[in-house]
Amino acid sequence: MISATCERTKEGMDRLLDKANAVALAGVRDAVDSYISSLTMPTMVLFSLGTLLPIMMFSLLPLLSLGTSMSVGSTSTAIPFPYLAFILLVVIPSSALIYAWSILSRNPLGMVSGREDVRSLFPPHLLLVWGAAVASAALLNMGPLAISGAAVLTPCPFLYWRLRSYSSVHKIKGLLEKEATAALFQVGNRMVSGSTAERALESVALNMREGAFVDMMSSLLYRQRLTGRRLEDLLVEDGTLRAASPVAENAYATVLQCAHRDPVYAGQIALHLAQMLSDLRGCQARVEERLRGVVDMMRSTGTFFAPMVLGVTGALFSLIGESAGSMSGLAADLELVTGLYIGELSLLVSFFTVLIMGERSWKGVVHCYATRTPVAFLTFVVISLICRTGLIGLM
Repeated sequence: MISATCERTKEGMDRLLDKANAVALAGVRDAVDSYISSLTMPTMVLFSLGTLLPIMMFSLLPLLSLGTSMSVGSTSTAIPFPYLAFILLVVIPSSALIYAWSILSRNPLGMVSGREDVRSLFPPHLLLVWGAAVASAALLNMGPLAISGAAVLTPCPFLYWRLRSYSSVHKIKGLLEKEATAALFQVGNRMVSGSTAERALESVALNMREGAFVDMMSSLLYRQRLTGRRLEDLLVEDGTLRAASPVAENAYATVLQCAHRDPVYAGQIALHLAQMLSDLRGCQARVEERLRGVVDMMRSTGTFFAPMVLGVTGALFSLIGESAGSMSGLAADLELVTGLYIGELSLLVSFFTVLIMGERSWKGVVHCYATRTPVAFLTFVVISLICRTGLIGLM
């Protein structure tokens, strides 16, 4: 770019600026490709240590308790239960969360797309009801499942209701980003051919006929004719494209600003930026393709397989506790810890899978948690009751 400022001819300046743009885009692509190639092993490590290791530890508890219950005068497990609960509920989940954060923070495209304020999803009255539900379940001695259910499930109905339209809105945003990228190619071609930015956008909108981008651009052009304000100012003020893709909004704003000085050169910039947006979408698609198997495995494990294994483990432990007599209280404590761990596991899986698979939205994390956690907890309770009934019948 410094060399371009010293160039005397426009052709030489264009050539140097094109080369600088190509170097910048190549750097982004190389960074994303390097990030993609480094994801497989860290993701498998996270799945193994953050998901499978705690399940294995829970599964070993009946064997440990069986061995200690057969010992003379033994009234506890081989590992003190408070230490075990601290490891399962604090050490392993927090370590897995920190490791997942370190993986996501290295994403060249950013860990979260845009700026979102999720504090509005947790108003004071929700926190008050949440705390009251947990306190009531504990004070009324309603049992470990009721206490863990109050701690894990209380916010889910409210959060699901607040984000009930998230899936459809996310789909519309994805279509808008895709249409905006395709439209930018067409706008650039028309501007290079001599059209102004406004006419190029109007022509592209007419050719596309329908879609989220057409609705947005038609509204902006109509407001521009009424108010006489600059189109880039209206675009930024509207915020519709920013909600779908801040990068796409910046690309359009840059093209519109450059068009005031040189529409032809602004068209060349539009083509370069459209290629960049297309490359970024391709990079994200490669991330999803590379990790889809592991991510699907994490989601199915956190929602179904882990609760099923923990339900069987809880049934075995409660049966051993009832037969040992002195370990019945320990079985109830384990049931409480297991219910809380299911909520933590669902939160960890939602956090990592949503932010790694293209959504990159805190609201997406909350929506995934509110949707999957009740299913996981219900699976745990049902399997636990079925196994407990079946084991008692066998005895």
